[in-house]
Amino acid sequence: MTDPREQVGSYFADETGDYANHSGVASYRKRVIRRLTSREGSFRHLTNYGVGTPDQVKRLARPSVRAQLAVKAEEQFNQEPETLSVKVTIVAVGSVFHYVVAAKMKLGVTLHINVPVSGGFSG
Repeated sequence: MTDPREQVGSYFADETGDYANHSGVASYRKRVIRRLTSREGSFRHLTNYGVGTPDQVKRLARPSVRAQLAVKAEEQFNQEPETLSVKVTIVAVGSVFHYVVAAKMKLGVTLHINVPVSGGFSG
C-alpha cells in the first residue's frame, strides 16, 4: 500500500498501481460510517440500509431522537457479518454530536469509532 501521506482523495493504489481494497477492521470501520451517514432507504436494492442521520441532524438536540438513532445504529451494525456485539451512544458537545461506537468484532477486536456530526438546533 502507498504511503498515506501520498494519498489524495478516497482512491488509493496498492504496490502494483491497481486500486487497493480495504479488508478486515478498515473495511468494517468504513461500512459502519457509511451506514451512519446514509439516508434510510437511499439504496434501491437495500431498502432497510442506513441509520438516516442526514435527515435527523436538526433533531439531534432532542434526547429522545438521539436514543432512537442509537438503537437504530446498533440494529444496522448488527447486520454486518463481523459484528459480535455493539453499543452506540450519541453525546452532545456544544453543537456537535458524536456517535460513539464500541463494536466487538468476531475477529476478537473491539473497535472504538467516534463519528462527529455537526447539528442545528430546532428544539
